[in-house]
Amino acid sequence: MGYRACQAARAESVEDVIFALATGRVEGDVNLVGQVGAEMVVEAVLRAVKTATSLGGLPAHRDLHP
Repeated sequence: MGYRACQAARAESVEDVIFALATGRVEGDVNLVGQVGAEMVVEAVLRAVKTATSLGGLPAHRDLHP
């Protein structure tokens, strides 16, 4: 089971929404496709955080964890 890329700090209930388009060329289980999509979003967020650079005097992840 995967983990969430972001945790809401001040909300009791926050739902993630992923939109997808389909051509209908390939059949797939909607739950499996949704899970794989969610995992890809986690990977994209982690990659973005790890490759971001400092801005406006605020350190980036790579500055804090070389």
